[in-house]
Amino acid sequence: MPEELPDLFLAGIKELSIDASSIIYMLKTGILGYAAAEIKFYACPCILEEVGWPRLPVIEVPEQQDVVSNDDTVIAVAEAKRIPLLSEDLAILKEASERGIPHFNTLMILNYLLLKKRITPDDYRVYQARLKEISRYSSEVLEYGEAFRKLILKSLL
Repeated sequence: MPEELPDLFLAGIKELSIDASSIIYMLKTGILGYAAAEIKFYACPCILEEVGWPRLPVIEVPEQQDVVSNDDTVIAVAEAKRIPLLSEDLAILKEASERGIPHFNTLMILNYLLLKKRITPDDYRVYQARLKEISRYSSEVLEYGEAFRKLILKSLL
């Protein structure tokens, strides 16, 4: 379990490469607007087409010639721009970890919004409940997110 907030949270997450699943999770929970007010999101056109939602607050990045799948574009954008990535896909998160790319999921971005005071602790509970309904997070991931929430609340006192 986390004992302190990561430097990236404290310094501020400025930009993220994002995949379709995370865009969808944030749309369904209602936090995409809050997150986009804090973070610039980048994605290739194939990701935006996969989501199929018009006028997303995501900056389109041209696809690289050698990238073969939508999942690969998320990592390629993170590497090219030297930014962290946001995904719900365990394979993408594992690959990011192996490549030394900082990475998050929507639950961690929800925590980040709490830290940045974009949402209140009461708002957090509402969005967290929505996220639990739509996500496939393991009990370990949910416990980690809860421990993180408690750390953030302590830091805000």
